[in-house]
Amino acid sequence: MKPSGAKEESLADLIFDVVRQIPKGRVSTYGAIAAVLDLPNPRMVGRAMRSVDDKGRKVPAQRVINSAGRITGDHPESRRALLEKKASK
Repeated sequence: MKPSGAKEESLADLIFDVVRQIPKGRVSTYGAIAAVLDLPNPRMVGRAMRSVDDKGRKVPAQRVINSAGRITGDHPESRRALLEKKASK
C-alpha cells in the first residue's frame, strides 16, 4: 500500500494491464511489452504471463507471441485456436 492509501500494483499487474490493451485479433511480442514498461528483459513478461492461470485473472495471453511470431507457453494449440476464433469475429 502506498502512503496515499492507494494499492500498489505489482509488476505482473502492470504487464497484465498492457496485455489487456492489445486489440482483439491482434498480437504483440514479449519484447514489445517489455519495452513499453521499460523492462530490461522480455523474460520478465514471460514469467508474469506464466502466472496468469495461477492468479485466475482474465488476461488474453493468446495475444502475446515470441519474436519469431510463434505462440509459446503452455497449451500453444489451444491458445492458437482461441486467437484464430477471436480474429474471425
